Amino acid sequence: MLRRAKRLSSAFDRYCVEHDQPQFKINTEEWRQIDYLLCLTQPFYKWTTGLSKIKDVTVHNVFRVYNKLFDHLEASIRQLERKKVPWKQAMLRALCAGKEKLSVYYHKTEQIHGNLYAIGTILAPQHKLQFFSKRDWADNNFEWRTRYKNYLESYLEGYQHRRTENQLPLRVQSSRNRGEDMELLFDEDTPQSPSQPKRSYHDELTQYLDSGM
Repeated sequence: MLRRAKRLSSAFDRYCVEHDQPQFKINTEEWRQIDYLLCLTQPFYKWTTGLSKIKDVTVHNVFRVYNKLFDHLEASIRQLERKKVPWKQAMLRALCAGKEKLSVYYHKTEQIHGNLYAIGTILAPQHKLQFFSKRDWADNNFEWRTRYKNYLESYLEGYQHRRTENQLPLRVQSSRNRGEDMELLFDEDTPQSPSQPKRSYHDELTQYLDSGM
């Protein structure tokens, strides 16, 4: 609604003048507030709109999107903390409440079928365990990376025993065409890890995790 109002701002002003309704005219300061709101909500609009258009699997990018939104909220909060204007202080309080609410939804990811989002992230060839080796997961000496890896190994243990002796080793192949629309939503490129040297693998999961992204 605010995006549409901004595009029609000149029409709004003209309507108020032609129909003698000055009480409904939005002044310069109010348009500034609208600009602020558009800037603050733009990432949420971007991800909501972008994800709704994608038909491919997106579970492996849930953490990525959350990280983007938290970074945006935290940067906006730091910027507004220095402001003394009343309406900017009101926006600061709203941002803090928004971050708190986003944290509530974020913590629910651990309750979805036993870390389903984490497993989906690791099983994505462009992420693997390296995703949980980034700065965002550095607390407690990357405890989350170890926890998610152990959980995945435990979850797949039953499948591992079904592998027959004559089954060929898994050969990891990249699939860059799938999900390209999703990747375009992210600002930075995903760093590519160099391929690991060939070695003897005990199981397919080990081979997959040790291979390059």
